[in-house]
Order: sequence, then structure tokens, then C-alpha cells
Amino acid sequence: MPFSNNAPLNVSGVGDFNAAVDGVCRIARGPAVPGENWLVQRVTVSTNSSAETTARIYRNFVGSEQFIDGTYSGNQDVSDEMDILLRTGETLVIEWTGGATPIGTPAGTLPRATVRLEGERQMSNRSM
Repeated sequence: MPFSNNAPLNVSGVGDFNAAVDGVCRIARGPAVPGENWLVQRVTVSTNSSAETTARIYRNFVGSEQFIDGTYSGNQDVSDEMDILLRTGETLVIEWTGGATPIGTPAGTLPRATVRLEGERQMSNRSM
């Protein structure tokens, strides 16, 4: 008989803006454990880029059909009017644009982006 164990979801990710692709940064997060689902209810984004950035949220890959939501600012902004259910193997891809850096900037000094996903972690189990 299936049953669920629920726990708070609080997952973070960090990535560098890539000077070679016009200041784009992408971070993907999702449940990887078989039988685990995430109900994402809040996405918080931030950067340390001095440029004006925006952030867009997609399901599984970047594409217009996969677009879920976005923020006007990719820095210190929140998208929290959502209930996105991700099943094992699915991801949310957060893409920041506008974080351009001069070509030749050392990797350790590239602007960084951070995302935090909050909601509920659901683990389905089967007992005999």
C-alpha cells in the first residue's frame, strides 16, 4: 500500500555567469531519488553581478514551451505564486541573462547567481 512521507524542501544552487555566452547562467535542480517528488512553492534568486539581470524558470530545459515564470530582477527577487510538482528525474532550470562580464575575467571573479527552492519534499514508499 503506497504512503507518503513529507518534509520541508529547501534546496540551493550556485553558478557562474559565462562571459562566452553573453552573461548567461543556468542552474538546474530536481529530485533524483526514485519515488521522490518536489512541490516547489517558492523560488528565490540573487546575483552579485553589477549588471541588471533577469531570471526565468523553466521545466526540464530552456524553451518557450517549458517556461513557467520569471522575475523582473535576477537579483534579490522571489517567485512565489506557484505549485510546481517535479517528479524523479524532472528539473527546474533557472536561467539568468544580462550578467555580462569582460572576456578574459578569471573564473574565480566571474559574477555568481544563486537560487533557493522551497516547498515540500514528498517521498512515496510501498510496503507489502
